[in-house]
Amino acid sequence: MTDLFAVSERLAAKEQSTGFELLTATEQVFHTVWWFEAELNNGGFDQFFFNSRGNYAAQTIAALERIGASTTANIVKRACAMFPDSTPSPDWSTRQ
Repeated sequence: MTDLFAVSERLAAKEQSTGFELLTATEQVFHTVWWFEAELNNGGFDQFFFNSRGNYAAQTIAALERIGASTTANIVKRACAMFPDSTPSPDWSTRQ
């Protein structure tokens, strides 16, 4: 398990220095699912959407589908449907 934390920390540092878009597709999936689970476990969907990780709601759905977690992806889609136009803004201040 410790190795997963090390991977997460490395990807967080890489995202901060280069941006999410420059992570590889595999890194984006791991990073997105990791932070989705962390936010959900810490404060539920409210925390996920309130914090900056909510900026990546669409990517979270795609990442969950990519790893075969279609039931969870559908739950995230239902949560996203609560926003105007069924899409939470990727911009934090707009989403708030």
